Amino acid sequence: MANGSSIKSEKTEGCICHHVPLVLQEKDWDCGIACSKMVLQYLNASSFEEDKFASVCKQLGFDTSVWTIDIASIFNEYNIDHLMCTQTLGVDHTYETEAFYQNKSFSYEEKRINTLFKEAASLGMRIKKRSVDIGEIIKHLKAGNVIIILVDSNILEHHDSELTTNSTNEIIRNEGTQNQYQGHFIVVCGYNLDNEFITYRDPGCQGMFHSKFDNFDEARKAHGTDEDILFIYTETRT
Repeated sequence: MANGSSIKSEKTEGCICHHVPLVLQEKDWDCGIACSKMVLQYLNASSFEEDKFASVCKQLGFDTSVWTIDIASIFNEYNIDHLMCTQTLGVDHTYETEAFYQNKSFSYEEKRINTLFKEAASLGMRIKKRSVDIGEIIKHLKAGNVIIILVDSNILEHHDSELTTNSTNEIIRNEGTQNQYQGHFIVVCGYNLDNEFITYRDPGCQGMFHSKFDNFDEARKAHGTDEDILFIYTETRT
């Protein structure tokens, strides 16, 4: 089990915010790596070692692209219970024409990721082909867990908030090319049922943010995401 003393949350009726530490991404492709570090430090900050993490990433063969199943494999290496849900068990070949994927050695990545999907069960990874609704996300968060999720950052609206109970109406929009898919990983760490928003950390921005349920759903279900979602549990596997 993760060290309970390292896990901090703010809870009120209908509202929860897990205090996931912020780790900023260093490159334009490693948002998933930064999200993994955030969650590992949230689970047990005192035991997180940069050298070990770098060794795990090197062993798994990350280079200039990280897919959701790659992130799942990180938590598998750390023996942390997780569940990945997706609408596509592998790589959707139609993405080859998407501008977002064109500079990422698509044919090589397609082969690598499809192989990883085939080997996932034997490696101890849990992957299910299904969609996830907002109720399941809230239930997971309420239980003290967190989520890494793939969104289209050109759709997701960042409402800046220091904490879930101290929000503003400021909206921060992605500065990338609008109307083109821009895949981005974030760490979902809370919700507010009264105001109907999800709280999250974005490895590309300082601070804590929230998004209204409908906008969050639109961003996570956009074409290009495959509705990829990685549920992370606070207890390690035995």
